[in-house]
Amino acid sequence: MSDSGNTTRAPVIIFAALILVVFGLLASMWASVRGGDLLPYILGFAVYFLAFHIYLPYRVHKDATFKGRNATFWAALAFFVPLVGAALYFVVAVVVGHDATAE
Repeated sequence: MSDSGNTTRAPVIIFAALILVVFGLLASMWASVRGGDLLPYILGFAVYFLAFHIYLPYRVHKDATFKGRNATFWAALAFFVPLVGAALYFVVAVVVGHDATAE
């Protein structure tokens, strides 16, 4: 069996599923103890966390790696300051205008 150089996205999918399971269990435990009033907020936070702290930095890292930029820095910035970091990355990418792969 040869490695064709393709990478799998299974670790990202497994990680996202584990986070959803953990948040789901915590939400159900909270709802059983405190009532279901806060359940939509807890599940909403889980979706927010997955979208803005997992998926967005993942996409920034993938794009920065492809374009030959400092992927770790940009992904960390997108993780700690989600919308600002990702927006700053794409603004800088447009202003700089050239890829390291094009050189």
